[in-house]
Amino acid sequence: MDVWFDSGVSWNEVLKYRGLGYPSEVYLEGSDQHRGWFQTSLIAGTVLEGKAPFKNVLTHGMILDQQGRAMHKSAGNSIEPDEIINKYGADILRMWVSFTDYSEDVRISEEILAGPIESYRKIRNTLRYALGNLYDFKPMKHTVVNANLTELDKYMMSRLDNLIKEVLEAYKNFEFRKAIRKITDFCILDLSSLMLDASKDRLYTIGEEAPSRRSAQTVLAETVLALVKLLAPVLCFTAEEVWQELKKLPLGTYLEESVFLSDMPAKASYTCPEDILTRWTKITEIRPQVLKALEEARQKGLIGAPLEAKVIFNSTDAETKEFLKQTLSIWPEVAIVSQVEVSEEETTQPLEIKVEHAAGTKCARCWQWHEDIGQNPEYPDLCPRCAKVLEDNKTLEASK
Repeated sequence: MDVWFDSGVSWNEVLKYRGLGYPSEVYLEGSDQHRGWFQTSLIAGTVLEGKAPFKNVLTHGMILDQQGRAMHKSAGNSIEPDEIINKYGADILRMWVSFTDYSEDVRISEEILAGPIESYRKIRNTLRYALGNLYDFKPMKHTVVNANLTELDKYMMSRLDNLIKEVLEAYKNFEFRKAIRKITDFCILDLSSLMLDASKDRLYTIGEEAPSRRSAQTVLAETVLALVKLLAPVLCFTAEEVWQELKKLPLGTYLEESVFLSDMPAKASYTCPEDILTRWTKITEIRPQVLKALEEARQKGLIGAPLEAKVIFNSTDAETKEFLKQTLSIWPEVAIVSQVEVSEEETTQPLEIKVEHAAGTKCARCWQWHEDIGQNPEYPDLCPRCAKVLEDNKTLEASK
């Protein structure tokens, strides 16, 4: 029997015989099949069923070596998938595929794999850090209602909502590269560099039951669950591994047995008000300039860690200056510094950011610098906030 006719009617066994319905959602093969399997399937399906056996056709290029040459064992330039899987794991291979522009021929080599490996490491470390901060989060008891979330957490919910919409749309259009890039950027830029970094103080130092800590955990829990589901089509093994770790936590009681038995998220559970979204969009635009100024101060030896810093804002623009004054209480957390103020001195710059060493003494617990260290004689090396946290913990332990 002619091999092309044989493959061209495979839809009969795969779809109709198994009761899966005709036509299929998608036919997937290389660009060399336009005059091969795709064509014979189209001819046979149209003749026998009156329509094509597929709703969509997705074609991809061929895999080449780093120099763009076709791979052949005789040429010694072939790379076996098992070699990559045994060395790096199957998800690295899957991530490399998702990062490629499959509409053209794609190249692979150890050097090219370095990019996906680094992106995978960042995603995995972000998820691991988030998991580590959910160990005591019980959804039915600790979930903070939307109205009581901190502003940063409300903004992060908005970012999560955007991510879900963009990734689902990319998957729908078979734009796997766009989907995995959006997820990677969210993990690195939104989650790791902004929320997790800025939230360290409230996650670790202000007390287990502090509302702002539970607010962060509420958003982290929803974010991790959404991320794992969005990652599952590409990083299937990692997604399942994370899911099983989630099931060991208190919130795992409410999860399906496998990530592949759960539904994709449709949207975030909270819609951020426009005024908060506008405010935090501007904050995130200014923040990189603050971090740059802090790094320059560190290189000059003015400070060591950012918490040793005092940031002084100024601006020739009245609106910008007023914005900085209104958001003054937010900046210590966002910039991870001890003190922030807005200067009233003359300046010629639209946005001036000066860095000085923070005044006072370093708290031995939260590492922030304060001018009121040791007010509680029982804790001579702690700031009033940390001293109160320890006092509250003693009271809580005594009541158990």
